Amino acid sequence: MNKKWKLSVLFGCMLALCLLAGACTTKSKDDEMAEQGYVVSVTYDAGSGRFFSRDGVTIKDYINPSTFDKDGDGVAEIKLVDPEDPVRKASVGKTGHFLAGWYTQRELVLQDGKVVDDSGRELEELDDGTWIVKGTKDTASYPVYRYSDPWDFNETFTYDPSQLEETGGRFSMTLYAGWIPYYEFHYYSVKDGVASAEPYAKTSFDYGRNIKTGGDQNTIWLPDWLDGAMNYKHDYAGGSAQYVFPKIDGTTFLKAYSDAVCQTEIVDTLVHQGTLDVDNCAAVNRIQNVYVTVEEGERYKISTAEQLSKNGNQNGYYEIYGDLDFTNLSWPGAFSLNEFNGRFYPANGVSSVTISNVSATIVTSGAYGGLFGKIGEKAVLQNVQFSGVTVDFSSVSGFGGMFGLLSGEIDEEANVSNVSVGGTLKIGDFNNYGFTMNAVANGDLTGVSHTPITVIFYGQDNFGTSRYSYNPTTADVVASTGDVMLTLGAVWEEGLALEFIKTYN
Repeated sequence: MNKKWKLSVLFGCMLALCLLAGACTTKSKDDEMAEQGYVVSVTYDAGSGRFFSRDGVTIKDYINPSTFDKDGDGVAEIKLVDPEDPVRKASVGKTGHFLAGWYTQRELVLQDGKVVDDSGRELEELDDGTWIVKGTKDTASYPVYRYSDPWDFNETFTYDPSQLEETGGRFSMTLYAGWIPYYEFHYYSVKDGVASAEPYAKTSFDYGRNIKTGGDQNTIWLPDWLDGAMNYKHDYAGGSAQYVFPKIDGTTFLKAYSDAVCQTEIVDTLVHQGTLDVDNCAAVNRIQNVYVTVEEGERYKISTAEQLSKNGNQNGYYEIYGDLDFTNLSWPGAFSLNEFNGRFYPANGVSSVTISNVSATIVTSGAYGGLFGKIGEKAVLQNVQFSGVTVDFSSVSGFGGMFGLLSGEIDEEANVSNVSVGGTLKIGDFNNYGFTMNAVANGDLTGVSHTPITVIFYGQDNFGTSRYSYNPTTADVVASTGDVMLTLGAVWEEGLALEFIKTYN
């Protein structure tokens, strides 16, 4: 358990700070200060929050009324200093909560006659005033309280010694910090008109800070299409933070609604409708629900090669709106080295598309390589022609890989139709043992055709000597099948050409 600490502040002719260990009793300190004229004491109890990022710390102000202007009867108007006033340099906070205010009154909220915490767990109080979960030895927690009578630090309170004769002019009170959890948006998925029982995601914001700063963190922005992809991010005003609309993996946002039956569609933005009952330290409509519909697949609307180049996703659904020229652009590595289980197809109203001048350099010790490393069983490729393609297997190692210009392998369950490929297949430093390579692809070539494919076997010039990682004189392409034959093993020869070229028609 954390020890209790108290921070004392003297207000009057001097200002001092004194950190007192729990061993000092409040009575002795109060008496000592009263003898010096500091007869007014105000304790600030952070409750379940923290001062100076430490548990169990309270601030206590000692005030000398004689340092304030008084009337003839000795009555003084005293203004208290807010614990959050910069003069104190006393940080106060609670994780995931904001400070609604300071209150003169609080009372325990009982559940079935029992003291409980925010989670509904029954608590018991220890001799030092701290609370633990009942039945445990040291699981610290904090009770639920009801607060009232907020203090306004812009106002003063009246110190009238004639009303304090019984206490010898001494007056003390405690102000309690009222904490409210951050306000939240809860996101529910809607499928076939039925909302999920539980939210799939939650986002939150500091309601109190947002009100103070006049910010827009109480706002959410719906995703929108940006440069070929669905954009889920939006900068808050000031640019210091960013809102991210929660995404459901493997899907693309479609619409959002403010009601579970999806009758009231949200357009562009939604402002949280929650408010705060400051007088009673109570959140009103703290949770705002958002109901979300989605489409299957992570979708992309591609109009330019630049959009496709920067939006590689091996499981993406790509709706292509026209021919794409990849000159001076990079083909996504997410395609060429992985198993592709997404979709490539022309947009509605477009019969077919041509993707031209693609260059992909393969450096891998992995199991697959090509324009698409592998075209998996869930993949769909329809009505797409790849022309002027160059795939360069510049450095390949490992064992048992599958490689080809279009793909290392096409699964027999893949949906491939009206797809053609043509261009150049280059084979450089190749050390993959047990490999299979085809000028087009291994596996099921149903639905695939090809235009001429030039296969280049190349080596390296090392001080006038040609070096290959295979025997170039035995390298070949089987005319009937497109299988590429290599006999692996380093070969050093003088006078050999650096390139051996075969054509697969």
